[in-house]
Amino acid sequence: MNKILQFQKIASSFEFAGVGMGGNLFIILNSLLASKKDDNLYVDMETHSCACTEDNFSKFNTNNCWEYYYDQIKKPNTTNVVTNKSENDILNYKKIPLVDYSDLQYRFNNNFKLKDYLQSELDSYYNNNLKDKITLGVQIRLTDMLQHHNVSPLSKYLIKIQEILNKNSSIEQLFIATDDHRAIEEVSKHISIPIIYHEAFRASDDDPHTNPYDRHNQNIREDANYLLSLECIKEIYTLSMCNFLLRA
Repeated sequence: MNKILQFQKIASSFEFAGVGMGGNLFIILNSLLASKKDDNLYVDMETHSCACTEDNFSKFNTNNCWEYYYDQIKKPNTTNVVTNKSENDILNYKKIPLVDYSDLQYRFNNNFKLKDYLQSELDSYYNNNLKDKITLGVQIRLTDMLQHHNVSPLSKYLIKIQEILNKNSSIEQLFIATDDHRAIEEVSKHISIPIIYHEAFRASDDDPHTNPYDRHNQNIREDANYLLSLECIKEIYTLSMCNFLLRA
């Protein structure tokens, strides 16, 4: 069966449909899990603006911002539309047992393929920075999450990183995925092995991003929405290439 996942505002207070790109990917993954294994899913981020939407953006010849990053199946000729705020909990990931994630890579790859330019960037980064090096990938999520959702402070990450390194002396380097540049600076002070990361727009002392839309509403670079989501995707895929993973 072919289905359309049409992104809409989760609540009226939201500035755009869905959430950030990391959360949107999670919504898509759980939509795949809630479907049959060989169902086709078409992502519609065109009907309503999303976090990565760029007005009058001609770079990829599409108004569907999901297609800035992924090629997908042709739009199905169907009215079977699944929205990201379904009333029957189709996207409630808390109700999906972890065992059901076993074939998720197959389902995703059966529907979507990274754009060639993005796959090339990731391959190059892997070959130049991770290949043949035992790497601990660390996701450090701070900024607005720390301000509003009581997530772990950076001090707890440092303790956990050191515990992992003490137990695994083979680890040669850290890859850090984070929304806060101060996390990179602080980890560098306490960890002796090399630290690598992607260049990205991150919080700083001058711009701490303590509110959820601070990152989205910045106007300091061209194509900012596209680039924010691009940087998020690159961090997610690079984390998946690491030998060890500490997630937020």
